[in-house]
Amino acid sequence: MNSAFQHRFKLVTAGLVLGLFTAFGVTMVTLVYEKTAQRIAENQLLETYRAFDQVLQGQAYDNRPLDHPTQLAPVDWLNGGEPITIYTAKRNGQPIATLLSINAQQGYNGTITLLLGILANGTLSGVEVVRHRETPGLGDKIESHRSDWLKQFEGRSLRSPNEERWGVKRDGGVFDQITGATVTSRTVVMSLKQALSYLQELRPELFEQAEPSTSHSSDKPTVTLPNWVYVHQRLPDPKQGLLI
Repeated sequence: MNSAFQHRFKLVTAGLVLGLFTAFGVTMVTLVYEKTAQRIAENQLLETYRAFDQVLQGQAYDNRPLDHPTQLAPVDWLNGGEPITIYTAKRNGQPIATLLSINAQQGYNGTITLLLGILANGTLSGVEVVRHRETPGLGDKIESHRSDWLKQFEGRSLRSPNEERWGVKRDGGVFDQITGATVTSRTVVMSLKQALSYLQELRPELFEQAEPSTSHSSDKPTVTLPNWVYVHQRLPDPKQGLLI
């Protein structure tokens, strides 16, 4: 009887110890995940604001654009028919630029996501490629760290050049195309023209009202990240084994 009791006691003790270790392990994994997820979100947020700074080309702003997104009505000829979210950069309460991301649908290997800034006068302050699957060594030269091809769009508007000349040189336009990647080049040019056209009539509404603005000393504002957060890492293409 005593032997049977001791056996049961050992089993119960082992079960309790195993349960405690399991609970401790689950708690630690949860804490590590939450801490890591928060750090990743903060890093992604900072990358997004760095991208904003790049497309704004040094234009200073003192608000947190991501805190106050504005969703515009979708149109079937831009962004794949999906709604467009814009963010307004302000200085001293005065809007200075609109920031938005668009998905160019007709890239050589699929969608090209672009981040662009449009100033109050309707000109492009800058453009950055957020993600793409274009061919390495050819279409990937749309990336700003691979070539200066995107710089030709800085300061451009629907008046410079006029809308008829918004195209690559092969199509009679004024913009250079990337050698060996005309489809990619054409897609980016046409998408930028479409974005400028879409926002042209909205500019008075977007820039006419000034609101109080508060300067923030923190470089890590806590906001919900948009689904197009700027990323530097290159992701594998499951179809081709390429990197984007």
